[in-house]
Amino acid sequence: MIRVLLGDGHPIFRQGVKSILAATGEVTVVGEAGSAAEVLRQASVLAPDLVVLDPGVAGRVGLATIGELARRRPRARLLILSAHPEDRLAVSCLEHGADGYLVKDVAPQQLVAAVRQVHAGGKVLSPRLVEALLRARRARPAAPAAAGGLSRRQLEVIRLLGAGLTIGQIAARLELSVSTVSTHRARILRRLQLSTTAALVRYAIELELGAAAWAKGG
Repeated sequence: MIRVLLGDGHPIFRQGVKSILAATGEVTVVGEAGSAAEVLRQASVLAPDLVVLDPGVAGRVGLATIGELARRRPRARLLILSAHPEDRLAVSCLEHGADGYLVKDVAPQQLVAAVRQVHAGGKVLSPRLVEALLRARRARPAAPAAAGGLSRRQLEVIRLLGAGLTIGQIAARLELSVSTVSTHRARILRRLQLSTTAALVRYAIELELGAAAWAKGG
């Protein structure tokens, strides 16, 4: 059972999302929060597997809340469900630690698929948001760390992580064991001096690896 915490300032909207997720039989909403402080408190107390969060729950932009969630609950996945289009806010949410970004006009089945994918360790982004990420990358003068010294297999793992695949999915795609892929990931992180898989995924986007393969959000 996937344990979800909902963070949104509108009780009626929370009830709708809760009903959609509960109907799957595989997701349970363990808590609801209408403010940033309550989101952080409940995340600490309830230890959810996944937080579905409206970035406006903390005011105009809840980037500080997203970053704090990522620090306090590094094992909890974070899916943004926003009323705002996929623009600079979406890019900022991802850079602060979110694992996916959806706009609130998505169909119920897309939301459910996104919850499953993010919970499984994948990323959920639309092609339009990938383009926004790449535009943001091109606008920054600083280049990412060089990929020199990485093996062909390690570059394949980076590309597939950038495409939103989980460790298990990568293992199946490359016909390797899960432990072997995990070892590759650990070595890549050390080589690139990155601390998390989320940072590695962002690095993959920086290198423009696998951009065309990003999911549409279900």
